[in-house]
Order: sequence, then structure tokens, then C-alpha cells
Amino acid sequence: MLTRKELDDNILKDIDFCPQTGMQEKVLLADASFIIFGGNRGGGKAQDKDSSIKTIDGFKRIGDVEVGEIIIDPVGDIQFIHQIHEKGELPVYKFTTAENRSVNACMDHIWDVFVGEDRILITTKDLIPLIESSVISVPVYKECSEEILMDAITSCSYVGMRDCRCITLTGSDGLYITDDNVITHNSFAMMLDPLYDVDNKHFTGQIFRKNLDDIMQNGGLWDKAKIIYPHLGGEEKASAKKFVWKSGAVINFSHLENESQKTIESRFKGLEMPFIAIDEIDQIKFSTVKALITSNRNSHGIRNRFLGSCNPSCDTWLRKWIDWYLDEDGYVIPERDGVVRYFFLSGDTVDDVTWGDTKEEVYLKCSAMIDSIWNEEFASKFGMTKMDLIKDFVFIEGSLVNNKKLIESDPNYIANIAMGTDEDRQRNILGCWNISSTNAEIMVSRDKLNEAFENVPQRTGRMRMSVDVALQGSDNCVIVIWDGLHIVDVDARGYIETSKELQAIMNRYIDKYNIRESDIYYDAVGIGAILTDYKQAFPVQPKSATVNGDESFDNFKSQIMWTFGNLLIEGRISIDDSVAYKRFNCGKRGKLTFKDILQHEITALRVNDSTGKTKMLPKKGTNSMKTILGHSPDFLEACIYGIIWTLIRKKEKSKKKGIYNL
Repeated sequence: MLTRKELDDNILKDIDFCPQTGMQEKVLLADASFIIFGGNRGGGKAQDKDSSIKTIDGFKRIGDVEVGEIIIDPVGDIQFIHQIHEKGELPVYKFTTAENRSVNACMDHIWDVFVGEDRILITTKDLIPLIESSVISVPVYKECSEEILMDAITSCSYVGMRDCRCITLTGSDGLYITDDNVITHNSFAMMLDPLYDVDNKHFTGQIFRKNLDDIMQNGGLWDKAKIIYPHLGGEEKASAKKFVWKSGAVINFSHLENESQKTIESRFKGLEMPFIAIDEIDQIKFSTVKALITSNRNSHGIRNRFLGSCNPSCDTWLRKWIDWYLDEDGYVIPERDGVVRYFFLSGDTVDDVTWGDTKEEVYLKCSAMIDSIWNEEFASKFGMTKMDLIKDFVFIEGSLVNNKKLIESDPNYIANIAMGTDEDRQRNILGCWNISSTNAEIMVSRDKLNEAFENVPQRTGRMRMSVDVALQGSDNCVIVIWDGLHIVDVDARGYIETSKELQAIMNRYIDKYNIRESDIYYDAVGIGAILTDYKQAFPVQPKSATVNGDESFDNFKSQIMWTFGNLLIEGRISIDDSVAYKRFNCGKRGKLTFKDILQHEITALRVNDSTGKTKMLPKKGTNSMKTILGHSPDFLEACIYGIIWTLIRKKEKSKKKGIYNL
């Protein structure tokens, strides 16, 4: 069988694209059928430190900016500098345009340019030879203009060795404004691998994200595909969300929003998908990944492969899956980065995986299982061996910062990290797969929360309402409707004008579901005081005393938060399918499903350090749920109030047994 390197040399020699060195190159050449790559936010490509970048305070030297600094992107929005990599002395070239603009860049800097009428991403190394033979235009930013103007590159000259650094932005397209308002690029996404097979008429590639909106948003996967694929012969079919080649090869873009077993089986059972890629695979359930792996096959001799990009997270199945590649602190071990391993999955969970350094080692560990499913006709008809039932896997670190030791050797880099929580720094910048954000311990994993969407409905027949109150756009006002411990409906409004408007909305749900006033629970602090007209409702005072005389908690809020988490862990809360995929406007984060929102917000439900009593993280403050999430946990809060009735049980009057009561 050809290695990936041989494929690269023989199949791709006539295709004009250039992957970035580092992670992208490793992924394209990896000799494994299942590849996970990522580990933190990837690094950018370098310019010399004397080059400029446009910030909210005007242009600054790239050598002077710091992590967390706000820059202006080409459409006038703000982005943050997320990461800085010192590159040392590198050869630098100066590019001059027809309108006498100039930009300095090193050889691996990535440009977003037009070569003739074709828009491409290209490195300095590959751009230089084209200058004399092609018309190359670079986008230019202009104040108060809705259009991106173009200016032709006319010459290039060697400047010399210069001290360089590269930056990573929080913006998904990686564009920023450099010298003379020229727009440049600092990232190149994953989507090159399927290009191995676009000349094969039988080839079908599937690229997934959790949500369709994430694929189609500005700077998302679809926008990046429009830059790459048309240049290489792909014809855009926007309405069908796919690219088609003259050969008949197809690359489809789709979502995995509904991950119920029934839906996944109906969508993919029996399909042949030789290429599958999942962007941010850590957001996808293991059962879904397992089901897709069974469809990662074909009958046309195409090399099957399954790719997943990821971000570090300790509370997903992926953390356990890649455990061998990590040290005890959760950082990638450099010597194991990119090492191929082998596995056999004998059950439905990550715990059912048998690993080994060779296929033979895996077979020795689980020979009984493999022998039990082996059929000699596999050998006689298809030339297979038992080793073919064992799959190969590789994890590739996606960061230029490979390990903690490298970070610790550069105190100035550590000092420059000024944005986000400690959790953000450890996970997204340093690539740590262990939670060490605060002394708070995550109570409910995302995998455990997912079970609530599949649990048997925990209905009792008694309807209740819980409300996290907000008015006039301060936060989302969230209303949750319960039947026992089964969530049957959710409403969220980003802007409610008056208390009367809120009460009108609540009353519609009260009438629809026949809810008693005594079965309404709401946050009575601050704006919540507007609901005092509901005389029999339960106003939640977070710092009030615990109920039932329970002295193991520091206050009532910790008691109900812990109880909610414990009910989830025990599988006693369920959520209706009609609610799971209902979408809500979440401001800058766009429209998200209720399920996605809870998966995010549940990470802020944490047990904090305390002196003898269980104490949960507060909603606001320096070390709080809000600092972890970057916003108020409105949906989670509304859900938490809905379990209060399980703590407050009215004591029934006992009857004295006697002759008249027998």
C-alpha cells in the first residue's frame, strides 16, 4: 500500500496548492485512517516585528502588541490577539504595490490574494515566482468603505534577516490590517485532505460541523472552501452545500445537530463515505463518531480516512481517547505527537477500546473477541486477515507551542497572556487537556448532560415554570416549562420592554400548560422583584438559608445548584426532543440550539473550595460562572430553579391511629 508521502508525490504533483508546514503537512502525510488533530488555537505565520497592525488605538508595531490587545479587522469589527509566537531571525522580503504600498513578510507568511480572477491562499515562497508572470492583487482596507479595494503587487525584494513573530486572532478568518492598510492572513483551515481523490468519480467526501449555521457563517468552513476548491476545479453548488468536480467527485458540507440514535441511523446507515471530516469533533457524541466510522468505507478502492479537529476539553470522550499522548498534567508529550497507534473497539463506549503499539499487540489483548467475529470467507473472498479488523489512529498536536516546558522557558510570553480566564489560558493557549482553571471542580460532564436528552421522560403530570428574569436586553429572559423533572418547553427573549410584557408572556404559558401560581419559581434578586404580583410563586433568594435544615451547604443557591447537578448525574432529569433543537439568539454567538447552550453553560456548574460546606461558584464576580462562560448562564439558571420543588416537600399532617382511623 502506498504511504501518504507516496500519495502526495504521485497523485498531487499536478495540483497547485500548498499546505502549511507543521500540523497541516503532518495530517496530509499521516499513515493512519483515523486522525485527530488540534489541541489549541493554531499559530499564525510571521512578519517582522517592525511591520504594523491596526489596533483600536491606531497602527502599532507587531513587535509591540500583546496577547489580549484589540485589533480592527478588514470589515471594521474588533478582534483580539489570541496568541503570539516568537520566530527569531528569519529571511524577510518586501512587497511593493502599484499604488506604492509596501509590506514585509517571511517565507511562510500566508497571503489572501487574487491571481488573475482566482482568489487563493498562498505562502510568500510560492507567491514570489508568480509576480513576474501573473497579475496578483492584494486586498486593501479603506476607512468608511463597504468594499475591499484591490492593489496589484508589482515587485519583491529581499530585505535581509529580521526578528519575526506571528500572531493568532480570535476572528475565524484570521485577517488583519498591516502596513499601508494591506489586508493579510494568519491561518489556513483543514480541508486539503479530500483533494487526494477529486479525480475519482466514485469519491464522496463529507465535512461536518455541529451546527449548520457554523458552517455557513462568514469566515466559516464554506467561505474557506470557496477560496480553495474552485481554484482546484470544484464547482460550487451553494443550495446543496457541496462542491462537484468534473470527474463526478463530490465534497458535501453538513451538520450533526440532532444526535439521537434514531436520527443518526436513518441518515447514515448503509452509506459509503470514504472521507469524513468533523470540525471540532470534541463537540460530537462518541456514539455518533462510532456510527460514522462504520460508514467510513467504500467498494471502489479509495483510501478510507476519518479526520477530526478539536480543542482541548477534559470533560469529553476525546480526553480519554487520546490519554496516551498526554502527560499527567494534560500536555501533549512531544515524543508521542504524531505517533500511530492501533485499536479495537469491542463495545459502545471509550472504555471498551483496546490499544496497542502494533496490530499484533492489540490482537493478543483481545484475540477472543476478534476470533469470535472472524469468518474465514473474509480471507478467501477478500484477502483479509484478522489484523484488518484492527484500526489505526494518530493524534497530531496543532500548536506551534508543543508543550508546557517551552512556555515556561519564555517568561515574557507568559507575562503577555492577559486575556480570558485561567481556564482559557490553560486550555486554549497552552493546549492543556486537564481542567485547572480554578479550584472549582466541574460537577457534570457534557457527556452526562447529553444523557438527559435521551433519558426516559421523568413526567409526574404536574406542570411547573421556572424563570431567570431579565428586561430590556441586559441578558436573556429564560422561561422553562416542566412536567415533573421533564423539560417540555423553553422560551428565551433577548429584549422585553416592561414587566407587564413579561407577565403577559408568562401568563400565556401558565394558561397553555395549566400551571398553578404556587408552582412558579423565579430569581427574585434585582430585576426579578418585578414579579411580586405572583403572590403564591416562589421567589429565589440565593443567599437565604438552606431548606430542610441542611447544613452541608453554605446557602440556598448552592443547595439547589448542587441538587440540580446531582439529579442530572443520577439520570433523573429529561429533556424533550422538541426542546433540544429549538434555537435561540445568543448575541455574538449567533443562534444556538437549547442543547448546545446547555452543553456550554453546564461547564460553569462547579463545586468551589469551601470550609466544611459545599459551595458552588457564584453567578457573578472575579471567580464566577460568568467569567468562565464569558456571559451570564441564563438558561442554566432558569433550569436550576425548576428543581426546587424536590427540596420543598410540604409535611402532611399525621393522623393519630385509633379505633376511628383503622
